[in-house]
Amino acid sequence: MTVPGAPRVTGEALTLRYGFTDAAVTLGTALVEAAGTLGERLPELLCGFERAAYRVPVAYPAACSPQAWASASPVLVLRTLLRLDVDVSEGALWFAPAVPSEWLPLSLSLSQVPVAGRRLDVDAAGQGSVHGLPDDVRVVRHPRGGEGGQRS
Repeated sequence: MTVPGAPRVTGEALTLRYGFTDAAVTLGTALVEAAGTLGERLPELLCGFERAAYRVPVAYPAACSPQAWASASPVLVLRTLLRLDVDVSEGALWFAPAVPSEWLPLSLSLSQVPVAGRRLDVDAAGQGSVHGLPDDVRVVRHPRGGEGGQRS
């Protein structure tokens, strides 16, 4: 899938660190939608044909499906769109959700997320909340690497 304005390396766009919020939301949504049309199993890779040409994603003929490491993709998509990133050495946990509007209202709670020897509870509803952080780790409400700049 080609997203106008997005870098060719989709991993860079999906990380949101480079400010490509719209492209990351588009890519993340497309991956989740693809999984829905492929029996909730993502293949190793997809062909990348335009949606106008095909109603459903086309698996690459030689791709393995299901592919074990591809099964982690939805988890990475969720973490990425939550813009959830922690660096204990910097004393910061970045949390600035940018989920697609069609996913709202999003009611998601992650329990017992291990960080710095503690277990955190992360709630993605609304602006989100984080409970259980060590005293020396602060929540940063903009994406890591920027003050929330938006690129399309």
